[in-house]
Amino acid sequence: MEKKSKVWIIVLAVLLAVTLALGVFCKLELDAANEKYRASRDETRALAGQVDQLTEELDQAKATPEATDPATQEPSAQPTEDTAAALNEELETLRQENQRLQAELDGKADVETQLADAQKELADTKAQLDQAQADLESARTGHTDIAADLETEKSARTQAESDLEQARTELADTRAELDAVRTELTQTQTKLADTQKALEAYRLAFAGEEEGSRHSATALNETVQVASDGVTATYLLENTAASGNSLSFRLEVAGEEVFASEKLAPGQSITTFQLENPLTAGEYEGALTVITYGKDGVASSKMTTPVTVIVE
Repeated sequence: MEKKSKVWIIVLAVLLAVTLALGVFCKLELDAANEKYRASRDETRALAGQVDQLTEELDQAKATPEATDPATQEPSAQPTEDTAAALNEELETLRQENQRLQAELDGKADVETQLADAQKELADTKAQLDQAQADLESARTGHTDIAADLETEKSARTQAESDLEQARTELADTRAELDAVRTELTQTQTKLADTQKALEAYRLAFAGEEEGSRHSATALNETVQVASDGVTATYLLENTAASGNSLSFRLEVAGEEVFASEKLAPGQSITTFQLENPLTAGEYEGALTVITYGKDGVASSKMTTPVTVIVE
């Protein structure tokens, strides 16, 4: 926009210069025509005076009686006719000169018309130049405003991108924290479930025990597999050689004892055993109690562990 305005101003400036030159040329031509007209007018006036004088002399000569002497009649008439012819010729010349001057006057009118047109064109060109300059100034102002708006938009976009990046970072951190919380919640739920199992096993094991008996419970996620007959269980019941005491095992399902082993000396173990009451297919929560006996054969401590009983 600004480039086109500059080109338009240059074109108008050139037109203005040409118009000024044309105006100056027309003014010079008009001045020369006026000067020539004045000179011709003075010359015409002088010749008109001479014509008037010669005409008067001619009239006087015609009014004077001619001589009757044949010898003098011819010489006296000849100068008068020559003078009249000369005057007529000069008068014709003056008429032609007057026509020429009139034509020049007409040309002068044309020059004045051209000068007026040139002045009007000059005024129009100046007006166009002023308008072009105003348009250029307006374009510059608009360009400045657009540049300011672009800069503002650029700053806003940069800020928006920064805010978006910060929001993405915060979202990533929030997701990480959420994942950590979920993991912690899952762990807590698992611990809670194990604790509930342990507490249930503890409650089952503690019910009916003699005062002063000892027991312990641990949250071990053990599984007792029972065959489809509902009575044949597979589970490792082991008393290691390092224990130094006899052990016995008792399995309860839903608070009801379904299996009780004999005492196992150190180094003995059982891998399969029969349940007292058959169980239908399904999954049950149970409790496995380990009873420790002292040297005197009396139970000295108990440890109950929650287990899952799965019947095929």
